Amino acid sequence: MISLRALIPTDYLHPLDREAMATLRKVPGLTEIVRKVNSVGLDRLVHMECMANSVRVGPRQFPTLYRVFQEVCDTVGVSGVDLFVQQQFALNAFTMGVERPMVVVTTQTVQQMAEDELRFILGHELGHVKSEHVLFLQIGAYLPMLMSVVGQLTLGLGRLVGAGFELALYDWCRKAEFSADRVGLLAVQDLHAARRAFYKLAGVPASLENEFSLQEISRQAAEF
Repeated sequence: MISLRALIPTDYLHPLDREAMATLRKVPGLTEIVRKVNSVGLDRLVHMECMANSVRVGPRQFPTLYRVFQEVCDTVGVSGVDLFVQQQFALNAFTMGVERPMVVVTTQTVQQMAEDELRFILGHELGHVKSEHVLFLQIGAYLPMLMSVVGQLTLGLGRLVGAGFELALYDWCRKAEFSADRVGLLAVQDLHAARRAFYKLAGVPASLENEFSLQEISRQAAEF
């Protein structure tokens, strides 16, 4: 595996990610939104939630998975990130935590993905950390909760979100995935493994895998 520790975001950021972030940063009140979200301790809340509801991977806890994760971290040049496994029936992985970044993978993902496919998934999530996506991804994930639980009177988010922040944020959230996909590919350095991970995430049953057509899913993607 070729080491890419010297990789920096400008080497791989997708143009759509870059453009959408530039639009997001132009939204009036962005700095105030970030400050208000940080003031309610969202980062600490996210970490407590992971510690309470997931299993932290380490040298003495799922050591095989820990080894794979550390190898991926070394390949793409990311350090100081914890890995958690969470009980879910869905194939999924996500990254949270700005001060203490955490990658969370579901049990189903670990069970169904081959090791090279899992390297792509883990590399994708580490791509969000390396690209400094996590703050805005976290705000996007928790914004509805912040609006309903904390309330507009406390945070003053209503006026700011109404100014176009929400639309710009969610537009960027989707486009940021393209940059993370690139890091996932650099982590596994195998295009076929990345494609297999994608089609498993898309919903290919293991019992019908031998009937799956990559050409047909490529046509579907082009139509989309």
